Amino acid sequence: MKRWHCLFLSLLISGCAAPEGLFSTEAELPPAAVQQADLQDDDQDGVINARDKCEATALSAIVDNDGCPRHTSSTETHSLHVLFANNSAEIQPQYRPDIVLMADFLKQYPDTGLELQGHASKVGNHARNIELSRLRAEAVRQALINLGVTAGRLTIVGHGDNDPVRSANQEKAFSLSRRVVGTVTGFRGDIEKEWTIFTRRTE
Repeated sequence: MKRWHCLFLSLLISGCAAPEGLFSTEAELPPAAVQQADLQDDDQDGVINARDKCEATALSAIVDNDGCPRHTSSTETHSLHVLFANNSAEIQPQYRPDIVLMADFLKQYPDTGLELQGHASKVGNHARNIELSRLRAEAVRQALINLGVTAGRLTIVGHGDNDPVRSANQEKAFSLSRRVVGTVTGFRGDIEKEWTIFTRRTE
């Protein structure tokens, strides 16, 4: 014991280096961990790429276990209703604002589409009414395209006079039957967003 004590004191006094291996000044580092799985989360929604079924999720969206945004339920009906004059496929001015609103909605929700169903009254030739109903639906479709809606999102159906509006007043029934009804498809509701100190969720 005295021998080691003296050796230690002599090293301190002389400033000589200790024999190799006597004192280790470097701690041994643990082996580097090998990552066995891809844990990247490119869209930063809290779900790793390997399990993420919805890419490019908005940062503010609340997501489910598959990384897909949750949607709020919507009771609002998004539809379009345009009436036409007898034997005409020309859109009357009073319906232009409704078509603009529908175009804005479709551009806001790019995953949706619109089915345009044309109708005619039971006046005149049945074959002509089939053609007229399609022309009416096509007129509304073209108006939406002119407002920036992609043509592939719009489909048309011509029902002719096969589905007239029922009314005790025959003239009123005829007038209401000359129509195009547009129904939105693919709308699941607005994306539910995370609450932060900068936002306030409405009930």
